[in-house]
Amino acid sequence: MAKTKLELVSGRPRTLEIEVWRDWLSHAAKLYDRHIAKWNDDDPFAYNETASVALLAAAGSLAGHVTLAECTTEKLTQSKKDPDKVKQRKRHGRADLWLHTDRRHWAFEFKQRLSVGASRADGRLKYWMTEAQRCARQVIESVDGVPVAGLIVSLYFIENDDTAERAETEIRQFAKEGQFYCWCLRPPDNRRPTFFLFSLRP
Repeated sequence: MAKTKLELVSGRPRTLEIEVWRDWLSHAAKLYDRHIAKWNDDDPFAYNETASVALLAAAGSLAGHVTLAECTTEKLTQSKKDPDKVKQRKRHGRADLWLHTDRRHWAFEFKQRLSVGASRADGRLKYWMTEAQRCARQVIESVDGVPVAGLIVSLYFIENDDTAERAETEIRQFAKEGQFYCWCLRPPDNRRPTFFLFSLRP
């Protein structure tokens, strides 16, 4: 059976994030293959953010790291008048995913969207990533590790090949222009890919 491939789309070379996250996501690809071997017409990354983060947490554990989903943490309070700003006042909160390695740990805040379409895709991607970045900026790095905004985009539900191709092109361009870390998880048998975009210290 053909296996799912993991492609680095963009990211700063020779960084710890490239090294660790590539290995982490390669384990996610292996879990993907195990899933479709059981449920051939399904895609484990095409449900919702909660399901995807759970699978990413499992992949992190398989890669040998300590991973926790919905990890309790302290966060900075977001300004109600200006959502892009955070106050120094702390509150209890949760990070979507905490990934701890021997050399560094990261606290991820994710957003997920199923498909982007071909019309105004760049604007949608920017909006979703901005929302993830707003959440990640509330993470206190000295306490919980490096804050990371993550965006998961699954193209599973796009039926038209031309639309899927245009959407993929938009995602790749958005990732490179934004200088985000980005991987494409490409399943076998012409299945639609899933993209993982990460903004470090947004």
